[in-house]
Amino acid sequence: EFDVVGYAWKQTKTWTNADIANLTNQTHIKDVTYVDMHVQPRSQHEDDLSQALEAQAGKITGDWMASYVPHATGSGDVHHMVVDHGLKKFYVAMGTTTPNGTTFIRKACDAPVVSFDLDELWTMPTTSVLV
Repeated sequence: EFDVVGYAWKQTKTWTNADIANLTNQTHIKDVTYVDMHVQPRSQHEDDLSQALEAQAGKITGDWMASYVPHATGSGDVHHMVVDHGLKKFYVAMGTTTPNGTTFIRKACDAPVVSFDLDELWTMPTTSVLV
């Protein structure tokens, strides 16, 4: 199971695979949850992400998704992230803006991708009591 949480100043809303299309208006792909540039301005590449995912359905890996798809589709200006629960990996890339935040120097889809091991991310460090 995977949930997508939308948030604003005083409220949150959660969607699941069963109802994510109500948020995204995008094609449902079995065992894949994705959120493309829904609330952002769309381009001539509007369906590129869903088409890329549909073509790879059943063969999608986190590495492929994080390293190929954002660059090929232009999806991800501020950030993009991928969670591969099977391999227990988390991938993320961040866009860079000018100091005033009004212009992108590099969009996330063109930035290097960093990966983390999910077990290491979620394991609480052991602590020692100092007397």
